[in-house]
Amino acid sequence: MSRRVLLTGGRAPVTLELVRLFHAAGHEVHVAESLPQQLCRASKAVHRNHPVPSPRFDREGFLGALESIIRGEGIDLLIPTCEEVFHVSAGLGRLPCEVLAPPREQLRRLHSKWQFMADLEARSEDGHRVAGVQLPRTFLVEGPESLDAALAAFPIGSKVVFKPVFSRFGTLVRIQRVGDRPPTLDASPSQPWVAQEYVPGPMVCTYAVAREGHLLAFAAYRGDYTAGPGASIYFAPYEHPALGAFVREFVAVERFTGQISFDFIESGGTFYPLECNPRATSGVHLFGPEDGLVEALLGMRDTTARPRPETRSMLGLAMWAYALPKVRSLSGLIRWTADLRKAKDVLFRREDPRPLWQQLVLLATLARIARRERISLVEASTWDIEWNGES
Repeated sequence: MSRRVLLTGGRAPVTLELVRLFHAAGHEVHVAESLPQQLCRASKAVHRNHPVPSPRFDREGFLGALESIIRGEGIDLLIPTCEEVFHVSAGLGRLPCEVLAPPREQLRRLHSKWQFMADLEARSEDGHRVAGVQLPRTFLVEGPESLDAALAAFPIGSKVVFKPVFSRFGTLVRIQRVGDRPPTLDASPSQPWVAQEYVPGPMVCTYAVAREGHLLAFAAYRGDYTAGPGASIYFAPYEHPALGAFVREFVAVERFTGQISFDFIESGGTFYPLECNPRATSGVHLFGPEDGLVEALLGMRDTTARPRPETRSMLGLAMWAYALPKVRSLSGLIRWTADLRKAKDVLFRREDPRPLWQQLVLLATLARIARRERISLVEASTWDIEWNGES
């Protein structure tokens, strides 16, 4: 049965991927976005694009606009994709359609880098452990005294990772060696940080869809190429039973409904969870039309959808702009070239080519925001939609 689906976050490549998947499955797709030059506005797969106010700076206007779109277009299902999910969740009681998002308080717990780790620690003590997964030592920093206490818990000479409790993309991460001059953090009870054990190794990310604790879609991938310290730009399926077991256990305990993602570090065959992102992430790019992601999002699956092992996807422009400059050897260049040839660009489709060029218009818009706010281009991509623990 064809459904009318509204996706928010039209600036994001993952949203464009979902738009195309829903369209290919025969559904009518609408997109709501606060940036005027958003990515999905150029796609033929979108039935209608709807401008909305910034959820971060005008939440009431944003929710009111969504309510009007849902009623006016007869929307059956609203799927938030990016950090606007936190603002959408604040209006769950007033939005007149099914919304694939968990309650606000649950989102807060999962998004908090401190509460996420504290909850995992408590569950581990209660016997909820997954073989192959170990928790990094993590401490809350709310000022100079808790900073000193956190540093004292680690051996002299060891490395410690500092990051705000509410943050994204790794843009504010600092790595400090114990015994060196303590870092200067703007940490307070209202803006806390975490101090976390540094674990060497490659990053591994997961993406999943769940409904009422049942895992309906799952993908994992390595962060071998990134834009900045944390945003992956190349995606290849990565298999390890510990990852699927961890996510399945987690969503079951939480009775989670929505899209949820995790970042891990793999070290010596053990996976260390670092943070939870209760929203869509780039694992979406691993699913093709025949892989069952749309059915998972609609709640029409009994088994877990997974991508095909041979899938390779990338943000092509970012591979040239971010990954190529980091190549430092001939072997690295050979590997980069081989990986580039294996992957499809997530923005380009022969039957829907315009979003590939629309990304340049979007980048120009984000560059203006970055200059105005004196932030990075990556930070500008979520400037007007992000949520940092506010009420």
